[in-house]
Amino acid sequence: MRKYIVAIDPDLHNNGYAIYSIDNKEFNQIISLPMWSVFEWVLELHKASDIIVLLEYPENTNTYHLGGKGAALNVGKNQAVAIILKEYLEFFSIKHKLLKPKGYSKYFDNESFFKLQTGWNKRTNKDARAAAAMIFLNKNYITF
Repeated sequence: MRKYIVAIDPDLHNNGYAIYSIDNKEFNQIISLPMWSVFEWVLELHKASDIIVLLEYPENTNTYHLGGKGAALNVGKNQAVAIILKEYLEFFSIKHKLLKPKGYSKYFDNESFFKLQTGWNKRTNKDARAAAAMIFLNKNYITF
């Protein structure tokens, strides 16, 4: 059975989503998806292969944000999406690890640097690159 690492950077509208093949040692997908599509894609991949999902999970994160009330509200919305995704993974018994926010979106802020480091040559957005960074920085520590 093929093995994949899936990473999700939760967001109310555009979740960063990346799939890394353990067998081929390469990314298969780096995109941004609405939450409902994330549910569908993760479940389909889970049914067909052995996966582990890395979910950025801002548990106990203070929603105070230097960007003001609007930015703090967005952080709170993202926390709610992460909670729903976690419950979904648990409901379907999908292996997962919860990762504390560590500025994954900043790591691959520059798309040219991202392409150079990962070998991914397709277009991406910041959310998708954040999900890829979660895998890139943690893949050597993942056990199935």
